[in-house]
Amino acid sequence: MKTTILAAVFFIVNVSADYVCPAMAGSKSDTALSYAYQIQQVLTIFYTSASLDASFFDTLPNASTTSTNGMTLAENTATNFEGLAKQAKLASEALYLEINMTAGVSKPEMCVYNMPTPSNASAFAAEAFHLEATLCGAFIGLGDYFQTPTLNSLSARIAAEHGIHAAAIRGMMQPVGFMPNSTSLTPAFTPDFVLSSGTQVGQLGSYLNGCSVQRPQAPCGGTVHFGDLLSYLTDQNKTSTACSSSPSATISGQGGIATYTGGVVARSFGNERGLAGVAAAVGAVNLW
Repeated sequence: MKTTILAAVFFIVNVSADYVCPAMAGSKSDTALSYAYQIQQVLTIFYTSASLDASFFDTLPNASTTSTNGMTLAENTATNFEGLAKQAKLASEALYLEINMTAGVSKPEMCVYNMPTPSNASAFAAEAFHLEATLCGAFIGLGDYFQTPTLNSLSARIAAEHGIHAAAIRGMMQPVGFMPNSTSLTPAFTPDFVLSSGTQVGQLGSYLNGCSVQRPQAPCGGTVHFGDLLSYLTDQNKTSTACSSSPSATISGQGGIATYTGGVVARSFGNERGLAGVAAAVGAVNLW
């Protein structure tokens, strides 16, 4: 069957599509679903590590300045972070509901996370930005590991949430959050990179504190690579009846970007690509 797909805005690709799309989540998505819940819990629990009331944010510069709604900067910041904490909890709840509704998926291990202890409100906000930006990229990346439309949709919604939240927090931290010389879409991270230890945006290994988190498997036993604009699946098992040996392109659940998933020879993009702008925001925080 010949299918025409608009890739980005610039060109049209004719491809052969014979990917089998399962209607319901099953064994191919169970590990990815458990992984999603466990990494989401890092942020959900982080937001409980501080008392998110106005007194906590009184140390911010201009904390007593009154805004147009009649509330002080400290009060508005506290309200916003209470809202962010609620959204994180809702994402965890949605993932847990999916786990309960999906046959064959066992409850993931309850991790004892290694939570940072920010010394003040500015440090807390910087840590929140780091985690929101990390999970944004992690859930974008999960779109290539979930193999059902419902889970791809949920991954896209949660990624969008985290991206919006990170941008809002960054707006508090720096006056310029979007660079005109950017060459990359919002970064996407593979599970291997997310589970690694380090201080870069995208790495959660140090928070997981040795918790047993299984790495999801890419479709057809392949390897996912994320570039500045597109993702690639290489080394897939071409003998599988559900995997084509000819090139195929599918529309990812992440914003309608064409994801090339055929028999290609693609250079391996490092997981750090596209991180320069985000990492710089974390490394050079100038809060308020």
